Amino acid sequence: QSAFGLAEDIQRYLKGEAIPAKPSSLAYQFKVLARKNRAVVGLASVAIVLLIEGIITTTGLYLDVNAERERTDAAAREAIAARDFLTNTLEGVVPWGYGDVKTIGDLCDVATHDIDGAFPGQPATEAEFRNLIGHIYAWIDNRPIAEQQIRNAYSLRIENLGPEHELSMQTLNQLIDFYQAFGPSRSHLEACELNHEITTEYFGS
Repeated sequence: QSAFGLAEDIQRYLKGEAIPAKPSSLAYQFKVLARKNRAVVGLASVAIVLLIEGIITTTGLYLDVNAERERTDAAAREAIAARDFLTNTLEGVVPWGYGDVKTIGDLCDVATHDIDGAFPGQPATEAEFRNLIGHIYAWIDNRPIAEQQIRNAYSLRIENLGPEHELSMQTLNQLIDFYQAFGPSRSHLEACELNHEITTEYFGS
């Protein structure tokens, strides 16, 4: 390269222009472009960032909509299953014509018989019904079945929600109250110890 060409290269460098003395790399050319067109490059950078943020937001909204739709569909299925279960239970105990008058105990007996398999894939709904049936049995003083149904509800909840979940802890506390009221004292003590272990492990107190 001649001295004249070198001088031209220096002038180009000082002016922020590309130097033809050697092939310019893509990064170098972009650097020169950015130096000469700061406003354009800045605006393009902002546009790219906004575009990326828009894509992320749109994707997130799409996923949220799908998740919400799935939750809505699941809730609808559970409501239909609950309606069908109640309808079938009531039809089994409501007297037609001059039939015998049924009691709340009869209603619980039919519900207890029909609940197995009534809520496939819906453990939360099944647990809610079993818990309710258990409490009704306790109110009418059928303690063995009351205990069984509440314990079944607790088992369903810890299997699907975990022992530390609010609903699981709520059902465990209901078992504690049941044993405190009706015994046996050993079961009451065991339930209290289990409550203490879960509280200590998951909540540190």
